[in-house]
Amino acid sequence: MKIILTPKKARLLLSSLALTFGVVVLSVSLLSTSQVKSFGGSSASSKVLYFNEKILPDHLLYPVVAAADRLLLISSPNDKKIQLMISYGHIRLDYAWGLLAKGDEDQALIALTKSQKYFYLAGAKAVEQHNEIDESLIQSVKQALQSSINQTEKILSETDGINKDLANQLNNSNKELLKQLR
Repeated sequence: MKIILTPKKARLLLSSLALTFGVVVLSVSLLSTSQVKSFGGSSASSKVLYFNEKILPDHLLYPVVAAADRLLLISSPNDKKIQLMISYGHIRLDYAWGLLAKGDEDQALIALTKSQKYFYLAGAKAVEQHNEIDESLIQSVKQALQSSINQTEKILSETDGINKDLANQLNNSNKELLKQLR
């Protein structure tokens, strides 16, 4: 039996082999990642692959989620950006609580500061566009800032991580923004 390999079949075969090779390389990469160590031997940062859970910042695929969030924010019209920033702030705040529950204080504080930055950006944009945006959106920003301030204080009372001072400074900035919006 003679097998005839036409150019179309050859392309299909090569494409299938390339796709299979890519999947194998990606799988091996994800499964064999190593943890970064600091000088003291404690974990400086770690990425893990886990399934059936929310993708927190310690997950290997988190950079993909973060990049998708940024792309959506960049491509959104101005009137939706404030709402997205509030939403992202709440999501990062949830990440901070999740990481704190897992015992990862340093990553929790990093997620907290990202959350605070999103709330700050939403508040600053609301102050800047105060006369151009709906009053209900301004109320949403005020509520989000107040909630962020309260939850930040709770998280800071439970942590001793390296980013505590930065989180405290950002919390004070959010308090000032809230005063400006009132």
